[in-house]
Amino acid sequence: MPELAEVHTLAQQLNEALRGRIIRDIEIINPKWLVEGDPASLAGREVRSVTRWGKRMIWAFDDGQKLICGLGMTGGFLLDDLPPGKHTGAIIRFRDGAQVRYQDPRKFGRAHLFSDEEAMRAALSSRIGPDAAGPLRWHQLKAAVGRGRLAIKPALLAQERISGLGNYMGSEICHRAGVHPATAVCDLTRRDWVLLNRARMQMIVAALNAKGLSFSDYRHADGASGDMLRHLRVYGRDGQPCLACRTPITVSVLAGRSTFHCPSCQPERQQR
Repeated sequence: MPELAEVHTLAQQLNEALRGRIIRDIEIINPKWLVEGDPASLAGREVRSVTRWGKRMIWAFDDGQKLICGLGMTGGFLLDDLPPGKHTGAIIRFRDGAQVRYQDPRKFGRAHLFSDEEAMRAALSSRIGPDAAGPLRWHQLKAAVGRGRLAIKPALLAQERISGLGNYMGSEICHRAGVHPATAVCDLTRRDWVLLNRARMQMIVAALNAKGLSFSDYRHADGASGDMLRHLRVYGRDGQPCLACRTPITVSVLAGRSTFHCPSCQPERQQR
């Protein structure tokens, strides 16, 4: 699933390419993609910006409308002039001849068109927590994430607690902090939160610099791949030696998601 760095890179590319362009029409090919809103209302509208909000993108238009796009597992936008393919969910065409195709092989991505900022915030704010790339101190991270007995790795992935992080970042942050991913958030010490917060920013900086991670056929708007794969220390490395201590990496399923960790660098703890 595209996470913070992938969505940020994609939004940045679309913003640079489309800002100021006028929409001619939107062809909805997958009727499930646009959950609400009338695509015809965007004809003649100017794109003011494309930005990131958590793991979603916000397309802002000159009349105040907001198109919010969640990419699901495999969604993305491509800047090209190709006709619809078997995975194309929608095509946005512009008056100057440019077009953007929304591609989504697994078809889990969804979009919502809101009349203005207020309507968008009212509908989604409770589901999108503080941004993971924001200037959070350790105690702010704890306040956002550390509620109840939920394990730290799925807690980092809970978008209503902190937004933008996904599966590979969750595993990598826990490893860099030396925290077992199944540790309950209420059992974490102040030192754990300081290390987790430091690891959060290290991971985000590295992922943004690498323009994210490209698994399978996911690509950015220009068709290029992200370079984050070579920076991963545990994710996807089941059975391979830990880069810190050479202990084989272990994979398990935690809250329904594959979770990678080093048993030596991240030992399990007794629950309090």
